[in-house]
Amino acid sequence: MAPSKVPEKKGQPTTLTNTTIRNTTTPRNQMSQEDIEALPGAVTGLESAEKYLTSVLLHQADEPLSPLHLAGVLFQVTQMAKPILLAITNAIRAVAFILKQHAASEIAEVVAKIAAEQLADSLSANIVNNVIAAIAPQVVSIHTTTEALKTTFDHSKQLHDTMEREKEEERNDLKTAAECIKDAVDTLYESIEDCNNSYKLLTPSLEFTQDRLNNLATQLSQPLPTIRQPTAPIPALPTYSSVAAANIPPSIDQAVARASICAKQILLDPTSGHSLFPADTTNAFIAK
Repeated sequence: MAPSKVPEKKGQPTTLTNTTIRNTTTPRNQMSQEDIEALPGAVTGLESAEKYLTSVLLHQADEPLSPLHLAGVLFQVTQMAKPILLAITNAIRAVAFILKQHAASEIAEVVAKIAAEQLADSLSANIVNNVIAAIAPQVVSIHTTTEALKTTFDHSKQLHDTMEREKEEERNDLKTAAECIKDAVDTLYESIEDCNNSYKLLTPSLEFTQDRLNNLATQLSQPLPTIRQPTAPIPALPTYSSVAAANIPPSIDQAVARASICAKQILLDPTSGHSLFPADTTNAFIAK
């Protein structure tokens, strides 16, 4: 609604009217808002303001005083009484338009906020449902894969423990076998050493025996000479020593020596005209 113009009076120049308007719009006293609110009158607070607006039919008792409603009240005030100074009318209309714009902006913000919240809630629910529906198969697959990996890991751990136990048993068996082999080798080595020592001890005796056997075989292969019957010697009278030796038992040393000799004797019975071993037989072969 365009502001009404102040009617020009006949006989007065236009500049005088403008000067009059400018003088009426210029406040004479600059009062603070608190002082203005404290001025005596019918309206001194919120409750009295609502009652006054209701009494002058600018407000209904059950209607809320929203900014948009207050803007309409200001527009109605400009039409309450005539004439109203143009400056007052313009000021009231300016405040009403500004209040209406703020009310519209506030309503738009509230509506936008509510719509955004509803849209966000709806989108959030839909997004959550869609995300859950989209990732549910993957989650199930991951869970299944995790269970399979856990089972495989447990089986691998059991297999590893079994292999470690078998390896430990094999190590113990190998250690025992190695100890047995070492003992056997030591025993065999000792036996070889004993054989070598025995061979070294028997070699001179075997060589002497071989020489004696060779001489004996040579003598047996030769014709026997004619043996003359010797003349029987005249028995001599027995002496005390011979009688004692024949009747007294031998001493202990002699008995032990004879027993040792008998234990070490080797019975040889070669065939007449042949040696016990060939002439080219080595001592090592004879020792076997």
